[in-house]
Amino acid sequence: MSNKTDNMKKNMDKRGQLKIQQMSFMLMAVFLFFIIVGLFYVVINMVQLKHSVTALERERIVGMTAKVSALPELNFQGKINAIDADKAMIMTSVKNRDKYKDFFGINGMIIRKVDGKSKEIECRSSNYPDCNIIKLFTRENISMTPSSTVFVALCRKQANGDRVYDKCEIARLAISISEDKA
Repeated sequence: MSNKTDNMKKNMDKRGQLKIQQMSFMLMAVFLFFIIVGLFYVVINMVQLKHSVTALERERIVGMTAKVSALPELNFQGKINAIDADKAMIMTSVKNRDKYKDFFGINGMIIRKVDGKSKEIECRSSNYPDCNIIKLFTRENISMTPSSTVFVALCRKQANGDRVYDKCEIARLAISISEDKA
């Protein structure tokens, strides 16, 4: 009889150990499932964060462009998103450009006429207004990617015989923003 009870005890011990193993495997599976779900959540949030950063940077550039084009130093007769080409040309020849650069809070600015000409001619006092690129406060080239440019009106006074009129053209304004002014 003791043999029979010993076998019964061994069978119950084996079943108990099997149940404990099943429970531990189940706990590990649930734990791994939650880890994988957590990783997916983190990856999705990182992608959304990257899109948010890109959108905020774009809004910051558009806001800075609107701010710069509205300043009296560059604005054309109080019109919205209109830059005075004559004032911009004067700013290119100002001796203390670095003071203005700090005032505007930008690293550089390029105004490029959208005129369909394939040849790019940088504006200087000798070739103005027969040019299509005005560079302000910059020595290096600013990338003209669609995310960093905004369309503005580039206007100037034009004489036609005895009559003076406003001549406005479409231009792309690219701004490189100073990181410390953000």
